Amino acid sequence: MFTFDDEDEAGIGWIIVAPIAGAIAAVAVVAVVVLFALIGGGVFDGESAAAGESTEAADEGEAGDEGEAAGETDESDESAEGESDGAALTDDEISPAVRAALDGAGYDTIAFGVENGKVTLTGEVDSEADRDAAEAAVASLEGVTEVDNQMTIAVQSVPAGATVTVEDGQIVLTGTVPDEATRADLVARAEAEFGDDVVDQLEIDESSVLEGATIVLEGELADEASVAGVRSAYEGIEADGFTIEDRLTVAVPVENALTSSLNELFELAPIQFVVNSATISADSLPTLDNAVQVLTDNPEGGLVVGGHTDSDGDEAANQTLSEARAQAVVDYLVGGGVDGTRLTATGFGSSVPEASNDTPEGQAQNRRIEFTPAG
Repeated sequence: MFTFDDEDEAGIGWIIVAPIAGAIAAVAVVAVVVLFALIGGGVFDGESAAAGESTEAADEGEAGDEGEAAGETDESDESAEGESDGAALTDDEISPAVRAALDGAGYDTIAFGVENGKVTLTGEVDSEADRDAAEAAVASLEGVTEVDNQMTIAVQSVPAGATVTVEDGQIVLTGTVPDEATRADLVARAEAEFGDDVVDQLEIDESSVLEGATIVLEGELADEASVAGVRSAYEGIEADGFTIEDRLTVAVPVENALTSSLNELFELAPIQFVVNSATISADSLPTLDNAVQVLTDNPEGGLVVGGHTDSDGDEAANQTLSEARAQAVVDYLVGGGVDGTRLTATGFGSSVPEASNDTPEGQAQNRRIEFTPAG
């Protein structure tokens, strides 16, 4: 029989435990070797790679997301800048530019309106070219999207104009007048002087105006009496707005020995009258006596004895004075023995001057008695 003391028991325990502990240690070593072998053989490479790729992908994804986000931010910034640069001007901003463009082009009377960039032009211009030019001045302005051109062409008023022509024994009225009342007045004036010998060819143009209107008197008449008659018909027409343009002339009479002799006689010694009267000055009586002799020596042919004045004084008074002076000469010649049926006294006032009335010399020349063949 064996017996064990405490020390023997401890030694026996160690003998039992030691082999077990060694076995466990050996297993652990083998496990470590296998683990390293597996790692070295790449069993975990896929997972590690996957894990790496996953990590890299995550990193790249985050980086990409951040990049895209940054890109989106940049694009957003660029877009915002672009929108800011190209933002449409407001109507209040466009209006001053439109006004300046129209004024600069010479269309300061043109009105306009602006709504959502659309410019509407209104008013009157003189021509189609002006209408197009005003539109072009506005169409190119920044912010203008459309131009609605509602401008109209102004009706151009033109002065009325009539011509009174003496031809072939008739008075012919041509030209344009603004209304029937004016036409009727011009015709009535002619008919009052010349009766049925008036031809009315006047036309009514409602766009014409009397302001600046002209009436032309033209034609060649047989004698000064006829000229005076035409002028008399339109005397005072200026009050209606007309300006008279006088182109009337007297046909040069066929000169004959009788009128030539008498006019030469009166040019050498003009007949003088007492101032503002028809009384013949005594100094002129010898000249009239010589005229009686010339007429007696030439008993054939009728004559017009014409009296003329200068332009001083009232025209009506001058007309009356010229008639009286012409009649005074006729009366003296008839009193001297000349056949009264051969002589016709006619006064012309100051309507047929031979010289300027601006000088005393010219006025003296215009105060005269003149002979022309009758008819």
